[in-house]
Amino acid sequence: MENEILGWIAAVGIPLAYALGLASAIDAVMEARTAQGATAWALALILMPFLALPLYWIFGRARFDEYVQALRDFDAEVEARLADARSGVLTDVLVSPETARDERTRGELLAFQRLATLPFTRGNHVRLLIDGEATFEAIFDGIGRARSYVLAQFYIIRDDRIGRAFQERLIAAARRGVRVYLLYDEVGSHSLPRRYLRELEAAGVRVSGFSGRRSWLGRFRINFRNHR
Repeated sequence: MENEILGWIAAVGIPLAYALGLASAIDAVMEARTAQGATAWALALILMPFLALPLYWIFGRARFDEYVQALRDFDAEVEARLADARSGVLTDVLVSPETARDERTRGELLAFQRLATLPFTRGNHVRLLIDGEATFEAIFDGIGRARSYVLAQFYIIRDDRIGRAFQERLIAAARRGVRVYLLYDEVGSHSLPRRYLRELEAAGVRVSGFSGRRSWLGRFRINFRNHR
């Protein structure tokens, strides 16, 4: 009797597992963020459904509806603020693509405006930073000259020579009355000691860590990062 029950379970369970594996593989192909992830999950779900099915539905299933809706809401908010910014720009500082010296430049200006969703204005300049030394020299100089606010955002911050010099300048800016905000990535800066952040906060710097997760399952989706 027991053997008959086990045989019946195997006869039903094995085809069902493979059918669910195939359906989940299709779901993985449709929903995975990368081609590599889709391929890996699809192969595992088809070839090893008994092992892969629980792993996929617990850890691997990324629900993107909430991300899509959040992105749409954010885009709508940004567009509303951009409309306010456009209306507040003085017409005498605007640069019209129609005044370009040739057709190629006009096309480039139009393309950049559409990408940025903001018009060109006069009074801007660009400096090419060719290495780390020049880059951090410019960053530190900008922090030192700031009078209203400093917005700093890094994927990786370390408690080393450069990291401490960066910290000292943020603290100095905050102490002279500048509003200072720092956003770091909790994965990229995982080795950063809490002492480093507490010293910034004690000086008045607003510090936030980007985690990218809203539930305990989110800790397994470490690629939803902010790599800036």
